[in-house]
Amino acid sequence: MKLFISVDMEGIGGVINYEHTCEKGMEHEHARRLMTGEVNAAIETALEMGATEVVVSDSHYAIPNQNIIIEELNPAAYLINGTPRPLSQLQGVDESFDAAFLMGYHAREGTRYAIMPHSYHGKVVRELNVNGVVVGETGINTYVLGDYGVPVILVSGDAEAVKEAEQLVPNVETAVVKWPIGAYSAKSLHPTKAREIIREAVKMAITKKDQIKPVKLKGPVTVEVKLKSTGMADVAELIPTVERIDGVTVRFVSDNMVRAYRTFQAVVLISSEDLQKDEVFQRQ
Repeated sequence: MKLFISVDMEGIGGVINYEHTCEKGMEHEHARRLMTGEVNAAIETALEMGATEVVVSDSHYAIPNQNIIIEELNPAAYLINGTPRPLSQLQGVDESFDAAFLMGYHAREGTRYAIMPHSYHGKVVRELNVNGVVVGETGINTYVLGDYGVPVILVSGDAEAVKEAEQLVPNVETAVVKWPIGAYSAKSLHPTKAREIIREAVKMAITKKDQIKPVKLKGPVTVEVKLKSTGMADVAELIPTVERIDGVTVRFVSDNMVRAYRTFQAVVLISSEDLQKDEVFQRQ
């Protein structure tokens, strides 16, 4: 079995605020170790269950995308990190993979009682809608994996992220490692216990993987992105395939989810240029 793992940081047990998730945060080095520990628990169990190849994508943007501590990662796994990457959080996946895990994932922007909820880029995206369904990173990445025929068989993270996954993927196995209290507070499992929960979930996921199907959207794929400011929409609509539909919302249509995903990345990247303008004005 060939396994792909995309691992983010906001959904890791014990991670509760930007001191953990940001490059210059006082707790970032600690959070990197927690992140590496959880993914190692999944890798080790997957290997015991018959996985023959494991590819891990470091999917948290801090540093950027250099969070997993490679010398502490299980040596049987390949690590993909750094930026830019054409498939972003899913770089390295293709049709040859049998299954995927989404680990350390968090709830989408606007979710109540969720840890640092956001959708791909918290300073840019207010809402992400794919074919009429509001999704976060769990949703859009599940759809992209579905285009490659790869099922998401396990999702780990906070309780709200897990709810999103269960609504989207029938029979998906989940591992809750913390329960949100507010945007920057949670009740977390001890790291040892969190890894035990993940190991058990991996065993269950692999045992029933044939019952979990890829979530593949039929084309065309219509994506609407509600941005955080009109300035962001001003620059996003400069992309030839992108249509402005109101002050802060843009829309584009692609013939498949992978192409839509790449256009979405372009929208976010060009829209983030407006953040630099805000920083200049703040210094004046």
